[in-house]
Formats: sequence, structure tokens, C-alpha cells
Amino acid sequence: MNMKKLRPILLSAFIIAFSLIPMKNYASHCVGADLKYEWLGGLDYEVTLYFYRDCIGVPAPGTIGVKWTSISCGLTVTTTIYPIDTVDVTPLCPVQSSKCQSSSSPYPGIEQHTYQGKITLPKACNDWLFSWGTC
Repeated sequence: MNMKKLRPILLSAFIIAFSLIPMKNYASHCVGADLKYEWLGGLDYEVTLYFYRDCIGVPAPGTIGVKWTSISCGLTVTTTIYPIDTVDVTPLCPVQSSKCQSSSSPYPGIEQHTYQGKITLPKACNDWLFSWGTC
């Protein structure tokens, strides 16, 4: 048989074979995050990151790097902020427990990890941008 005619048949067989294999996908990274900052006066800011993770996923980071950038001043700096609190924020009834409290629980769980630190900007620029990312 001609290889050009055989190629679509092999491709179809390959796709069908792999679609029959049962697969499970698990997200093992962060569920979400909120970054906020508060002006303390002068060039000082308090930066807080709320990091949300699935309790059966990978552990939360030990520290977080917050990047602050000013295009007009030509500066980009990363500052490390540290964990200060962890809370189970799973929306359940009071008599239920999530996977955060018990691995045998049938209910998934979400933890909120709070990281905080102080940043002192080196210059008074009008376009500072605070950011954070993962992966």
C-alpha cells in the first residue's frame, strides 16, 4: 500500500487508541492570587500577596518575589516577601471539613497563604508597577 494513503489511516488509529485510554488531570499549582499595596509615606509601601492553593496540590512557596518596575526611571527590582499567615478558606458548612484538615475528607479544600513585606522605592517615579507571577 502507498505510504501517502496509509498515513491518514495510521493517524486516525493513533487518535482513536489514545482517546480510549482513561486519563485524569490534576492542577497542582496556584488556584489564584491577589496582590495589594499600601502607601506608608514617603517612598515606603507595604506589599501583601494572598496566594490561594488547592490543599492536595503542591505546597505553597516559602517566599514570593514581587517585581516593581518604572519605565520612566529605567528600574526593575525584585523584592522577597515572606509568609505571615495561612487560613483554610473552603466554603463549607461548619460541621464539614475539607481536604485541608483531613486527607480523607470528600470535600476539596483551598488555603489562603498571606505573604507580606515592606518596599522602599529608590526614586519618586510616576509609573511604578508592582507585579507577581508564577510558572
